[in-house]
Amino acid sequence: MNGASSKTGVQVVSSQKRKREESSDLILDENNTDELIRIKKKCLDLEKRVEVLESALMPYSDHLNMVENMFDGIVEDTNHDRVVVNDDKKMSDSNNELNISSEILSELKQDSSTTTARAIVKY
Repeated sequence: MNGASSKTGVQVVSSQKRKREESSDLILDENNTDELIRIKKKCLDLEKRVEVLESALMPYSDHLNMVENMFDGIVEDTNHDRVVVNDDKKMSDSNNELNISSEILSELKQDSSTTTARAIVKY
């Protein structure tokens, strides 16, 4: 022992990673069954929340895909004051599917694509 540890009586122990088997044994230990039950309940709760969110948001996915496809062929002008359409057919197909005229679509255009898509879906 060196002088510092003999005066304080502190024993230096280097830490080591636990082996994987030891970690899983701890989970299965009787003292940790409450923790395992809590984790399982949390997992079930999260699965239920995912189901609720999916059921709430999935009806909009068809509309969002349509909006996404519609804006694939659109490029904003550098001044952001007008919209240039690369493919007229794509734009007119999207207008027909949404039953929205080009003028109304231009009025619904927002600062970002996300807010524009939301405005179109709300319309």
